[in-house]
Amino acid sequence: MWLALGHARADAREAAIAYLATSLPDPLPPRLLDLSSDPGSRVRRTLVRILTARPHPEHQGAILRLIDDDWSDAEPSHNDPASYPIAREAVVGLAGYGSLSDDIGEALLFRAERTDDRSLGMVALDTAAQCCSPAMRKKIWALSFIDQPRWVRVDAIDALSRSDVVESEILDAITSGLLLKLAPPLAASACVLLATHGRVKAVVAAMERIAYSAKRRALLLLGVCGLADRDRSAAIGLLALLQADHPARRLLDLADSERLPKTVLDDLGHVRFHKAVHGWLNDKIAKD
Repeated sequence: MWLALGHARADAREAAIAYLATSLPDPLPPRLLDLSSDPGSRVRRTLVRILTARPHPEHQGAILRLIDDDWSDAEPSHNDPASYPIAREAVVGLAGYGSLSDDIGEALLFRAERTDDRSLGMVALDTAAQCCSPAMRKKIWALSFIDQPRWVRVDAIDALSRSDVVESEILDAITSGLLLKLAPPLAASACVLLATHGRVKAVVAAMERIAYSAKRRALLLLGVCGLADRDRSAAIGLLALLQADHPARRLLDLADSERLPKTVLDDLGHVRFHKAVHGWLNDKIAKD
């Protein structure tokens, strides 16, 4: 089987690494880890799956190399978007270590900012936000303000929303003034971040201002949903800013199969904000 690692056929090398890994203790020997640069995508994918299931400090270097793997399973003839499954699985493998150095965080942000596979960028940002230091989360927040109209800006804010911890320095920057300036997708994501992690008083103050914005009133519903699990009475108080007969006032009382009418956002500001908010509330609004 060791000889098979040098076989000309990728299938043979794949079978060899899968067999040998089951019989060897951690850490795996360099000869197996060096297969992170094997020319066969199946070999590299088998390796990343093995390493993801067996986290060890001496395996990190091989996994880190694999986050730059550029094998794509997209179909060019179908104009499918870029998709790098080996790189995505490698990032998931890094997340399994729980705590990561800022050097690894920098590598994750570098990949997230430059990849054309949005799903890879999202998992890289999520991992950096969850597993790296406050300094790295500050850099993720800064990424949302780059002077380019790119989805990575939205994904950076969303990664912070999903993180267990977000520093007050970041949350304090999300004021009603900022929410009134940001483009719709960014404003929606920033509302979710503030409502999920911010101080309740700060969330209420910002959402009260948003409720009186002719163009952005739909964002109020994101504040309500973000607060509901943390302070339901505060969330209900925000809903009271809508007129008494507005269907959105039932947002927190929907039964499992119940949905708000598809027109629920129609009188809550500009259509571009409707679209941004609808993306977050898709499972709560009727489709037909």
